[in-house]
Amino acid sequence: MKALKNGKSISLTCFSLLFSVPIILAQGTFQNLDFEAANLPVIPSGQFGGLVSTSDAIPAWTAYYGITQTSQILHNNYSLGDVNISILGPNWNEIPLLQGSYSVLLQSGLVASTTPTPAGIGQTGTVPPNAKSLQFFSRQIFGPTSAHLEASFNGQNLSLVPLSSSSSYTVYGADVSAFSGITGELIITSPPNVDSHYNSFLIDSITFSIQAIPEPSTAALLVLGATVIGISWRRREKCPSRLLWQCPGPV
Repeated sequence: MKALKNGKSISLTCFSLLFSVPIILAQGTFQNLDFEAANLPVIPSGQFGGLVSTSDAIPAWTAYYGITQTSQILHNNYSLGDVNISILGPNWNEIPLLQGSYSVLLQSGLVASTTPTPAGIGQTGTVPPNAKSLQFFSRQIFGPTSAHLEASFNGQNLSLVPLSSSSSYTVYGADVSAFSGITGELIITSPPNVDSHYNSFLIDSITFSIQAIPEPSTAALLVLGATVIGISWRRREKCPSRLLWQCPGPV
């Protein structure tokens, strides 16, 4: 490891490392926050899956297209334009996972080829009594730099702040100290915006922490200059369908 040249570098590096490893509480009554409880068949490496039951794919979570619940999501597959939610893993290399055996992909897109619609997942639970922040891993897969995730609890918007970043993911956090010990629905959403209907984010490793969230200007210093890894989706040119699972095979 190279020596750091000055005290400022040491301070920023330590601060970033602090948020890279959240101080985790017992997660209240929330369950399956790392998506590892999926009850799905193993799809051989190099093959694409299809629709599966939401309750089997992301137990304890509800999947939403806009405000409408969907009973099925994709497994080891993704959309090329329609709104979509996928559970990815294991044996999946098209879009590298964030951690563990499974990650969830949220894709805003169109419904009936006309209506821009957000994709989100939600779960009702009780925030741990001493929780100060909600934190999770994310990586943008597709969409302009103006694309962003949204989060809410009990109908109240949470302000997401980037806490640290690597080549694989960014850790986002939100202040939930006002909701400690309160029961409500946590929702994380990939919404369309004025620049693009098609915004996609991988999410994983949701945790509640006793760490407080820094001011946005301070947090921005931690991720200044970080590169967001994107995936080239040239498959759109090779498959006329908006859903890759409707194609005859890997394209």
